[in-house]
Amino acid sequence: MKPPVVLAIGGIDTGNGAGVESDARAMASLGVHAVLAPTALTIQTTSGIRKVVPVEPSILRETIGELYEDFRFNLIKSGMIWEGQAEIVAEFVRSHDVRLIVDPVMRAKDGTVLIPDLEGLKSLVGLSYAVTPNVPEAEVLIGRRIESLKDQVDACKELSSKHEVENVIVKGGHLGGYDVGCFSGEVVIVKGERIERRSTHGTGSAFASYFTALIALGMNPIRAFEAAVKLVKDSIRWSLEVGKGIGPVNVLAKLHVDAEKYRVVQEMTRVGDFISKAEGFHHLIPEVQMNVAHSVNPEMVDGLGEIATFRDRITKTWNNEVRVGYPIVFGKPTHTARLLLAAIKEGSDYTFVVNIRYSEVVVRALRAYYDDVVEIDRLEEPKEISEIEGRSMEWVIRKAKSEFSRVPHVIYDKGAIGKEPMVRLLTENADELLSVFEHLLGRVKGKG
Repeated sequence: MKPPVVLAIGGIDTGNGAGVESDARAMASLGVHAVLAPTALTIQTTSGIRKVVPVEPSILRETIGELYEDFRFNLIKSGMIWEGQAEIVAEFVRSHDVRLIVDPVMRAKDGTVLIPDLEGLKSLVGLSYAVTPNVPEAEVLIGRRIESLKDQVDACKELSSKHEVENVIVKGGHLGGYDVGCFSGEVVIVKGERIERRSTHGTGSAFASYFTALIALGMNPIRAFEAAVKLVKDSIRWSLEVGKGIGPVNVLAKLHVDAEKYRVVQEMTRVGDFISKAEGFHHLIPEVQMNVAHSVNPEMVDGLGEIATFRDRITKTWNNEVRVGYPIVFGKPTHTARLLLAAIKEGSDYTFVVNIRYSEVVVRALRAYYDDVVEIDRLEEPKEISEIEGRSMEWVIRKAKSEFSRVPHVIYDKGAIGKEPMVRLLTENADELLSVFEHLLGRVKGKG
């Protein structure tokens, strides 16, 4: 492999929530290799910064020079810059064919000053290819308050023209949740999403690192901006609950989710192979046909996008051959996927759901396997729920949970007008699901 190389200039966060070590992980998650020029050691935890130990400007100059001699990078991302260091970075940028992306991290979450030399920072902004302030940082750079989306757009334009910066991004998490980008005169606004998490340390650093890495990979600035916004959302959604204070966002979230999805596909393939080959499996397929839903780790499930199903249903032919509806897809709003999502939102640890043809034989067999087999009456489902797409499965889960105090392994009903009787099986993993299938097939084969 020969990945792009980026120089990350900034402080070292001993709590590993922001700083150059976090920059390196975020960039590595996208296939970019970061080399590091530390500006300071910040002795900090999730509760805040205890001490800042700056690196001598001469050491910073030597570090950057040695790294360039070896790696020949052409893109730099800067964060924390201490006194006497801005001129070192500016000098290097002026004398080399490199692009600079400035993340003006003026203060830490606890208020600790991270860039004491404001004039030095402004000189770097004027040399930059892109700058990524949040609203409070943009206010300092333009010298006035930003109180609305219009103010945010105006600030973005002013920063671009005042400092002659080609690409400016003003992040709006401190205001109304909009992120605004100005790219060679084109204004792009991305609506934010409020994600309630305790651990949000390092969001600004993560955004700038993702954006820088995407530029290094050849993506144009507008697409890199939009992609970085999504990556930061995911890093917050799956943030790390570590430490006693404000934990860090998860800059490796993309890798974790991708790895989980790969595992899900492998397990779905295993289940699909069993279904297509198991003797007598056609006995378990309902008239409305069958599907299987399988999620990533329930802690990482935010919606249907983390739940896989077969694209088409599992069917049986006239001669009882079973066909599995490959390929495996994520995000399809099937009944099984909605049921699994509802079960996870109710606090269960299930990762599989499958719908099975109802019969007394199947119910008896499942009662012999589990002690939490619950019957619900679909006639009790309120009309205002049944008429709304997707709400029925939520009602099924809540109803079954109310009968058993937790979401049970098996939920069945004897049907209603226009609704086939159905058994729904929920399991925590593939081994359990296949074991139950084998148990059921031993009971139903030959009984129709």
